[in-house]
Amino acid sequence: MSWGLVGTPPKQPQNILPSIASAGLTKPVPAWFLETISLLVDEGSPVFTPTRLATCSWVQYHEAAMFPTNFIAIGDSTMGLNPIYGQGCSKIMVSLLLLDRMLREQQYDQSLSPLFAKQFFHELKTRTRGMWVSSKYEDYQRSTAGPSTGETRQNGKLVRWANRLVRQAARKDVKVARVLSSIGHVFALESALMRPGILLKILWAQITQSTSGKTELRLL
Repeated sequence: MSWGLVGTPPKQPQNILPSIASAGLTKPVPAWFLETISLLVDEGSPVFTPTRLATCSWVQYHEAAMFPTNFIAIGDSTMGLNPIYGQGCSKIMVSLLLLDRMLREQQYDQSLSPLFAKQFFHELKTRTRGMWVSSKYEDYQRSTAGPSTGETRQNGKLVRWANRLVRQAARKDVKVARVLSSIGHVFALESALMRPGILLKILWAQITQSTSGKTELRLL
């Protein structure tokens, strides 16, 4: 079980159920699920093994001046991310769909364009840069994360703040949730969140939450 984006990661068997309870879900966890987990904890032998992740990396092929015409790289050979975000398959599918489209556009040519590889990597950067930035800045809020050269863990504070607003809105509005899911699965770019209708929903969710918080304080 990874730490995810919300909640507290369990470190002992007795922490598993409280960790699920702190996950910030919009609907209550079904009783049968909690009972099943409780049974597994009581009758099984959960093991927690701390693991140090390898260094994350982004090979920026798009910055290279020259390429062999038929050279491409996909998946982890271009970008290695923290695996807890589960984006490995997404990276590969984005690369393969891009390659498929570009090859189909060349289907009547006898040879690849001399700029084929360069165009591939430039478009791949556009499609995957958001993965790198968002996962890196999320990692920076962890005390164990080592920042990239020239950066500190303070980098990305604004991005993390904006991400929290979006996730809060997604818990209340299904349209925001769909857009966020599409971005997470690389079906859409981050710019989809800037559509006027979606942006207004995000701002409204924050306003209503702030108002609710003030009301609670007055009642207390």
